[in-house]
Amino acid sequence: MRGQIVCFGPSPVPAHPLFTHDCYLVPRRDGRVLAGSTMERSGFDKSVTGSGLAGLSASALALVPALGDAPFHSAWAGLRPATPDERPAIGRARTPGLLYACGHLRNGILLAPLTARVVTRLLVDEDPGMDLSPFDPSRFPG
Repeated sequence: MRGQIVCFGPSPVPAHPLFTHDCYLVPRRDGRVLAGSTMERSGFDKSVTGSGLAGLSASALALVPALGDAPFHSAWAGLRPATPDERPAIGRARTPGLLYACGHLRNGILLAPLTARVVTRLLVDEDPGMDLSPFDPSRFPG
């Protein structure tokens, strides 16, 4: 899943991170402001697109109109691990001894402690402490 980010040059606003359904803005110590991020199924294509930049810029300006005076600094895209249904794959594989813990999209860093606890319990054949059926890797063919 591709996530594009637009970086505006120095701006006094916003002073704190802002989050909406359409975008988030993160001010940096050097005055730059990051506006992110798209969620696009692009395979392994990390290209930055005009429509991605336009959409993020429009959302950022709607949230903080004063960013319209900030210079464009840069833009880039990264890739997030995703499954076809956008839910993580956590649990035992069909191959004995193989466990999956992947596909967390943009929430991997947030879910890492819980995922680690679940996988650790599975490794020692303990109850994972939660229903893993929605995350069962075998829900995908092949």
